[in-house]
Amino acid sequence: MQIHYEIKKIQESSNTPDLSKLSPALFWDTDLKKINWLKNKRAVIERVSTYGTEIEKQTILKFYGKEEFEKYSVRPANAYRISYLQTEENK
Repeated sequence: MQIHYEIKKIQESSNTPDLSKLSPALFWDTDLKKINWLKNKRAVIERVSTYGTEIEKQTILKFYGKEEFEKYSVRPANAYRISYLQTEENK
């Protein structure tokens, strides 16, 4: 319980993820330094989960936490189909 409190406290004190690990091309329509990372977390997570590299996804996951990342993460359009096919193969 204490560790979760400490992680939350660290996240709250740092209002910005590690920008050196995020490509400006990912946020081509805005200045990375002007993004309100807390207010716009849904848009950020959706964009990074859809278009980001694995490093960018891990950076955002670390910043927002697993629960928030999974909550707003966009699954690929064919994720259900792939999951279904894998299930069918196991029968």
